[in-house]
Amino acid sequence: MNNVPQDAAEMARLVRQADELTAVRLLQAWGSKQRLIGGRDELVRRMEASHAEA
Repeated sequence: MNNVPQDAAEMARLVRQADELTAVRLLQAWGSKQRLIGGRDELVRRMEASHAEA
């Protein structure tokens, strides 16, 4: 799955089309992607704050 949906509505549409096991896997992959993006954004914010203090 190369094109992961960017919003919950699109993800929900895909989930409705999938069987239960596939739906769980899709939600896990999407959640993992969202956590990765959040972690990256937090790291960038901290680096910017650190540079601003220096």
